[in-house]
Amino acid sequence: MKGAIGLQVEGLTIREKKKVLLDNVSLRIEPGSFVGLIGPSGAGKTTLLRTLGLRPPSRKNRDLGIVSFFDENKAIRLSGGNHQKLLEILSYVPQQDLFPESATVGEVLADAATFSGEEVNFTPILEAVGMPAEFLHQSVSKISGGEKRRLSLARALCSKPKILLLDEPTSGLDLPVAFEVMQLLRKLCNEQKLTIITTSHLPSTLESCDRVLVMNRGGTLRADHRDVPSFLSATAERDLFGQETPLADVSPMTNESGGPSPSPDRWEASHFITVFKRSVRQSYRDTGAARVTIALPILLAGLIVFTQSLHDGNAPRFINFFLTIAALWIGMSLTIREIVSTRMLYALDELSGLGKFSFFYAKAAYAAIMVALSTLLLCGATWFFVEILKIDPDAVASSDWFDARDFVSHVIVLGLVSFSGAMIGLLLSTFAKSERGAVSLMPLVLLPHVLFSKYATGYAGETNDESLTHPFHSLNLASVDYSGFNGIEMGNFWVSLLASTRHGTSIFDDLGSSRFQFGDIFGIDFWVLLCLVLGQGLLALIFFCYRANASIRRIK
Repeated sequence: MKGAIGLQVEGLTIREKKKVLLDNVSLRIEPGSFVGLIGPSGAGKTTLLRTLGLRPPSRKNRDLGIVSFFDENKAIRLSGGNHQKLLEILSYVPQQDLFPESATVGEVLADAATFSGEEVNFTPILEAVGMPAEFLHQSVSKISGGEKRRLSLARALCSKPKILLLDEPTSGLDLPVAFEVMQLLRKLCNEQKLTIITTSHLPSTLESCDRVLVMNRGGTLRADHRDVPSFLSATAERDLFGQETPLADVSPMTNESGGPSPSPDRWEASHFITVFKRSVRQSYRDTGAARVTIALPILLAGLIVFTQSLHDGNAPRFINFFLTIAALWIGMSLTIREIVSTRMLYALDELSGLGKFSFFYAKAAYAAIMVALSTLLLCGATWFFVEILKIDPDAVASSDWFDARDFVSHVIVLGLVSFSGAMIGLLLSTFAKSERGAVSLMPLVLLPHVLFSKYATGYAGETNDESLTHPFHSLNLASVDYSGFNGIEMGNFWVSLLASTRHGTSIFDDLGSSRFQFGDIFGIDFWVLLCLVLGQGLLALIFFCYRANASIRRIK
């Protein structure tokens, strides 16, 4: 399909659960035409637009009807099998202006071009939407609402589409600006031979359209006005939805299959780099969040060492245990918002060609680097405060507990625990419906790590009474004796295997300041911890991919 492309809908019925959203809709939109879509709330305007661009009719939902794309040579039926391929000629502009935080106009366009795989000169695109080239270096946060609408159009044009679908492009704009946007669409339609379909809550702005379609509540088509200026001038605004016209018959088309779509989930190094750079850029430019990220491990290390120093010689200093809890917390805090805060933006980027694996791997790689930096700060600050407060590493000799003299072992083990927290954070962020909801889930993960620890269930080092020594308390997997477990202890034991802090503190437990050798770190608990972290990462990836399949339906 090289020229202008049209769309045809035949007997389209779309259901959501038991509710009918579109009821037997048939229409034909000629290539290169500019069509407005109006109707009362709940009439199905957005549903029709989404069906054309985002959500093909599905047998699973008991949908009926055919959606076809056609030019002068052939017609292709839209289906789940070829949907991704047809998205290469179509762009969708949602009601919301969705952009990466702290990005510039040029960066927004560059990201869109990378995901679509097109080589684009951004200056002509900006000029086409009425923005000067100087805007390339302007921060998105500093441009007006009307300019953001234009930027949304410019981003959509980066994929060089043949069809442009817009959901309320004048939403939130003053009437003069709304007229400017509609005139801009008319210009794009004429100059670039685009087929444009737009919904609008301001019917008076549609005078530049070739046709205006009116929908009824219940998802039926009521009218098809071809002489738009006469229709708008002769009809009072309150009566626009009440006019009826005969609807043209739509003849069935002979469709080709169009072939299967290439997988949008394939690995793309350029997509990975783009998402990774976006994450780095956000952290670098959000100076407030960057300060918190740097200060958090230092403050936690200081607080942990200080509170444990108050015990003097009266009780064991559980510094390593609290460091593992802090590492888990830091890892979760780095990623708990990553998916939920960018869900809509990801869905829009997915329409441009961004794959799930490239997105998730970039987020995980960025988390790994941030975890490494945070762990270095946590360990370095711990060593510093231990030296300042003059804590004896062998203060609890009977338990061989605290050994702050091996920096490498702390970095490796705490880094793994923190990365475990990062993977758990990504998983929770995938399931959460809001950022607040994601953050509220953190205590539900952190508290079990404390409550199932040896300090809540018993710790042999609290006294010299050897009767308190039990394999369950130390979790040394190489020497666990299951025969002495009762039912509660057995359940607690298996639950504790899912706690990365349990393995982390067990590793430190076995090191001991007097007998430590670096090779001792790589015991069975270390490999269990490593497998646990990799399993958490795989689980997060699986659930992310599963939920991301429906992400485009969430675009507003």
